[in-house]
Amino acid sequence: MGWEPAIAVLPDRHHQRSGLQATPLEALTWPLGLPDRLYGGTVADLSPQDHLLIHPRMLTHFRRRSGISARVSLLLLEPALTHARHIAMLRLTWWRFFRILTFHEELLTRIPNGIFFAPGATTIPDWRDFDNAKTQDCALAPPPVRGEGLRLHEALATRLDADTGAARFTVVIEAARERNYFSARLVDAIFRGSVPIYWGCPNLADFFDPSGIVLCENEADICRAVQAASEAEHAARLPQVRALQQVLAPYAMTEQRAARALLASL
Repeated sequence: MGWEPAIAVLPDRHHQRSGLQATPLEALTWPLGLPDRLYGGTVADLSPQDHLLIHPRMLTHFRRRSGISARVSLLLLEPALTHARHIAMLRLTWWRFFRILTFHEELLTRIPNGIFFAPGATTIPDWRDFDNAKTQDCALAPPPVRGEGLRLHEALATRLDADTGAARFTVVIEAARERNYFSARLVDAIFRGSVPIYWGCPNLADFFDPSGIVLCENEADICRAVQAASEAEHAARLPQVRALQQVLAPYAMTEQRAARALLASL
């Protein structure tokens, strides 16, 4: 082979129904770049040495991949309460994927083609240009879509304003307190220069120093942290938050990390 394997990511919004092979390559994401040899092509033009990363749909486990020669790998990056069915199915359908990138440790012990991959993402890729002026003490990050975290968020929503990026402290609540799972809510708060009051991943210290984060285990912890939030406390923690911004910058490039993890596994 006279070229490096190409790695494309199918956007999460793609339905993955019939005709996937006819999808223009320009409609995919290319975290390491679209090779010249593939310009103007479709998914059907990817070679058996190329890679296509996809997000899970139920049909992903069963639908034939007619006309697709590329190696197909799976990104499984949501908590178990969201992806429980996929986690269960993969104990039977793991063989349909070249690699499975996930942080679910139990699943990784049951499949031979898994790669441990921490989540992390951001909704503000231009965070270095973000206006970090702070005009309020505390705000509440957007809610998770379900789970214990949603119920906790609803209990606090009547007492806190929605986060607009202007708060010195941001209450960040994940869907669940699940090992290895932290979301864009946490990363975004740090990128905005806000101190997170955090309920979620119980083992953040396995990934980075969480001393700039106020770690909470329940609603009472969160309420105490909100009451203690002040301009002086923010100033005291800000150097740690800024250090975390640099540590988390690579985590925010999720697709590029996934592509490099895939290459490293070859």
